[in-house]
Amino acid sequence: SEVLEGMVASKPQMLLLAGDFAYADDWYGPEEPIDWTQYWTFTYQAKWDTWGRLFEPLLSRVPLMHTHGNHEIEPLQTGERFKAYNHRFPVAQHSSAAPSKFAAVTVAQPFANLYHAAELPGVFKALFLTSYSPNQTFSKQEEQYRWLEQQLEQTDRSQTPWVIVAMHAPWYISYAGHFRENECMR
Repeated sequence: SEVLEGMVASKPQMLLLAGDFAYADDWYGPEEPIDWTQYWTFTYQAKWDTWGRLFEPLLSRVPLMHTHGNHEIEPLQTGERFKAYNHRFPVAQHSSAAPSKFAAVTVAQPFANLYHAAELPGVFKALFLTSYSPNQTFSKQEEQYRWLEQQLEQTDRSQTPWVIVAMHAPWYISYAGHFRENECMR
């Protein structure tokens, strides 16, 4: 891929990806796209491995800061969501501390591994939010909202001038695929 080769050649210090990694939920097999009536009922896990091999020349040298997109949801019959994403891209649980546990996202634990913060003191703080929590309203009573308020209050902007917020579904967009998807987060 010319784009990937260009990224490697530019020697970035960090990458930020706001979801939709491998599109494994769009495939039955290597060259067999999913029938859209079966969407969200099947995922082809080898697509994740292909994505990993494709990006290895870059990600073996550069840290990746990330959040998930709608194609990482991959709901399973067990109620688990984001299982492939969680196992391949674990993050610290709701903090900027070193990871201590990597829980699966279930109905009982809807926010596990879905939002987190990373900070380079004196430079920036990155906040990664989920656009796809179960029954999302992003009200002041929700855990993610309270966590975000706490993270913002704890950030000394005179010491850390840049705050970056990343999420998959944008607040303002005209594209029909995600139009008004995150209206509740504005």
